[in-house]
Amino acid sequence: MFENQQEQIDSSSDIIQLAHNVTQLHLENDKSNDFVNEIIEEMLNKEQNPVNIINFCLNDQVNPIIQIVLASCYYYGKWVEKDEHKAFIYYQKSAEMGNANATFKVGNCYSHGIGVEKDEHKAFIYYQKSAEMGDADGTFKVGYCYDYGIGVEKDEHKAFIYYQKSAEMGNANGTFNVGYCYHHGIGVEKDEHKAFIYYQKSAEMGDASGTYFVGYCYFYGIGVEKDEHKAFIYYQKSAEMGDTDGTFNVGSCYRHGIGVEKDEHKAFVYYSKSAELGNASGMSSVAECYRNGIGIRRDLNKAKYWYQRLIEIKNITATNEWIHNSEIEDDLKKALTKDKYQLSWISYDEFKDIKEIGRGGFATVFYASWFDKSQNLTRSVALKLLHKSNRHHEEFIRELKAFCDISLKDPTFLKCFGISKDITSKDYILVLDYASKGCLRNNLLTVAQMDWKDKLNLLQCIASDLHIIHSHDLIHCDLHSGNILQNSFKSAYIADLGLSITANIALKSKSDKICGILPYIAPEVLNKHSYTKASNIYSFGIIMWEILYSKPVSYEQKSKLQSKLQFQIQVCNGLRSHIYDDTAKCYADLMKKCWNLEPNERPTAAKICDIFAEWENNEIILSELSDSDKKLLGVKNDYIHEFIDSNYKNSEIYELEIPDTVDE
Repeated sequence: MFENQQEQIDSSSDIIQLAHNVTQLHLENDKSNDFVNEIIEEMLNKEQNPVNIINFCLNDQVNPIIQIVLASCYYYGKWVEKDEHKAFIYYQKSAEMGNANATFKVGNCYSHGIGVEKDEHKAFIYYQKSAEMGDADGTFKVGYCYDYGIGVEKDEHKAFIYYQKSAEMGNANGTFNVGYCYHHGIGVEKDEHKAFIYYQKSAEMGDASGTYFVGYCYFYGIGVEKDEHKAFIYYQKSAEMGDTDGTFNVGSCYRHGIGVEKDEHKAFVYYSKSAELGNASGMSSVAECYRNGIGIRRDLNKAKYWYQRLIEIKNITATNEWIHNSEIEDDLKKALTKDKYQLSWISYDEFKDIKEIGRGGFATVFYASWFDKSQNLTRSVALKLLHKSNRHHEEFIRELKAFCDISLKDPTFLKCFGISKDITSKDYILVLDYASKGCLRNNLLTVAQMDWKDKLNLLQCIASDLHIIHSHDLIHCDLHSGNILQNSFKSAYIADLGLSITANIALKSKSDKICGILPYIAPEVLNKHSYTKASNIYSFGIIMWEILYSKPVSYEQKSKLQSKLQFQIQVCNGLRSHIYDDTAKCYADLMKKCWNLEPNERPTAAKICDIFAEWENNEIILSELSDSDKKLLGVKNDYIHEFIDSNYKNSEIYELEIPDTVDE
């Protein structure tokens, strides 16, 4: 190893390996010009070992290319001990001899603090010198410094000018950035067609980002006619070049059948590749695939692993946002900071394209588009505005805490991105993951067309969420198919935790009223007993009935209060939804167990999950369920339209006096 310029290194007799090392070092890492190649060739022709090559370089103090060779050896630790300061010294010597590439590299050293103290202004000076000497990389870097205000005052127009100069010199990065400037109107008038042209040029030069953006332009019809197949082709090319966004988008194309035949397994494969490359959207999608069984066998542990990876790279530290935010009342601040919830405060003006998609007694839900800065992507979100939460914070805090308590430990649950406040009513808003397929109740006819493996996957998702809720010692007091949301027809999330209570509180308290929809409410609750986890299992049995027969559960509700009392009495006496002939015995038996009059005799949510997982892999049961479906076609076609709008709104049912001895 060299301690000074005269000390020699250990020799090697393998001239073939030496030739390979030299070629790789200079042709790939340093993009050397023909003159550098001639120097390397001259050294190799001497058929000398590394000792002689290094000595050859050290003895030539006047050739700028030789100084670059030495600098590179020290920078990469080839044949000498790695020494970034010596690398900087030799780059500087070569720069002083008028070498443009070395001048650029001195700028890089100052820019990144390589072998010298970091100094962004000096970096800019050297980049500018190399640009004046005709170095394309240096010209690009001058533009980059102007673009981001690095070592010089920010000036987007000058940035564009230098990007354009470097593009004319054949620099792929500069060519791409010219396209980006035209695309977004940075330093030049916006021109989407010119943006596409420059993206295409950079793609032809082998630039991965340019290739990705050509696909992006074809996908959205930016500056060129929309063509989803061409978009897929370019996304795929960029993926092969290692572009993480391109890799993710190939997955999305396969998942949704955009520009290519739909293939959920290939979607999962590409999502996984992008996740391994550190793409946050890829991590989120891999987790979703594992959670919902999309393209891969459902695996909650792996889903949690990828959600946790995502949380780690996002590194959310939002506590300080709450303390100084005047829009948030003190009691809400106290609850949020006390429990250290990792949530963002999202200003209402960040939401675009807002439109109402649902209204109930307790809340109104809106669709909105929101740019998630933490992942650099636009999301579709659901804004759940809780009525009167500007004056009564308790229910809002309860639902918010329920989401946070669950999602922090079980990130496979429906995501809550943060909170906001309506600018008109001043009511608080939960910003939730948007369920693009809506609620299960509205999708029952579509679900009926799925095969039983997918139906069992759906049922397992619901039971799994219920198990998660119960594992946090919570009880959902308003569980029905309208509160089960779907992004995919074969998966689901349980939502609307506003009426959830802890099991401990439920055992100690009795309410003056019952909230919910009558057919889903367990008989013991109708009979003035407390909600329990088993009460949720009863509701789940009703949802099983709806999925099986592809229609909302039917009951006759008239305007008279007496009819409600009659219904409650009948349920407490054993009235249950009708199970039709030809229903698969295994499925009918499980529904009956969920509806058992004795709460302690009902299966747990965890047990139900295990049952569905077993059925998914049992060909005999799958065949029994499929055969039953064919026999029940007449029942499924008898869809009960009149019950949808009038009888399935969330309602507040006052507790009625039910006699100790009831008669039908």
